Amino acid sequence: MLFRSSVVYTVTDAVGNSATGTATYAVQIDRTVPTAASSQSPAANAAGWNTGAVSVTVTGTDNTGGSGIASITYSATGAQTIASTTVAGTSATLPSITAAGTTTVSYTVTDVAGNTATGTRTVKIDSAAPTGTASANPALNAQGWANANVTVTLGGTDNTGGSGIASITYSAAGAQTVASTTVNAATASVSLSNAGTTTVTYTVTDAAGNASAPATFVVSIDKSAPSTTVTQSPAANAAGWNTGAVAVTLSATDSGSGVASITYSATGAQTRSEEHTSELQSHLNLVCRL
Repeated sequence: MLFRSSVVYTVTDAVGNSATGTATYAVQIDRTVPTAASSQSPAANAAGWNTGAVSVTVTGTDNTGGSGIASITYSATGAQTIASTTVAGTSATLPSITAAGTTTVSYTVTDVAGNTATGTRTVKIDSAAPTGTASANPALNAQGWANANVTVTLGGTDNTGGSGIASITYSAAGAQTVASTTVNAATASVSLSNAGTTTVTYTVTDAAGNASAPATFVVSIDKSAPSTTVTQSPAANAAGWNTGAVAVTLSATDSGSGVASITYSATGAQTRSEEHTSELQSHLNLVCRL
């Protein structure tokens, strides 16, 4: 604000001579603090994160008729530190912020009259993709099979100081199909009940927008017991008797996970107990000579 005042004065010398005059002077007063603002490029996403380097610019604006912006002072702490720096003028662009994590920019705008305004801006950077995880309940056996319905739990882990898991997208194909589904949470569950082999494909995305590479989790379900048959050679007579050694053949078939083993025992005139294991064949024959 500008004020103008006039002063009437008289000057007298040592012998009494005098002169009178008038002087006009101006007084400028600015008591209003300026406005401090900041912007960044590129803009953060809706969650407040960036995936790469960020440029921050600080600007100052003074009130109409004010003294004008004299300087801007800025600094940064957190993931990236920037020493306090003062720049003359109405704007200042900071060195590029590239460090992963959270950086806080502090700034002060000063006008010519000495009034100041302060502000801060938080910059969050996460450029690392998360890692997806998957587990089954009940747990699968060593061959990847379960004999009941299975719930697959999908999740993920993000880098230290990262933005955290925001969503999981999954689908399933094979014995059971599941259309592509996105769950906006840190975990997701897929329920599987169809017999056979189902492949679950999933992607984990963090809050910054980084996505993991698609991963798969294979679940095989077999809820049906195998079928078995027993034959003997030679066959018994009509009365159920043999006159010599008898070979008993045990057969098992399975259309799901395959036959893993046959366990048998014999009691009475001859006793015997054994277990025979296959490589998960669909059919297994075993001959016992009694």
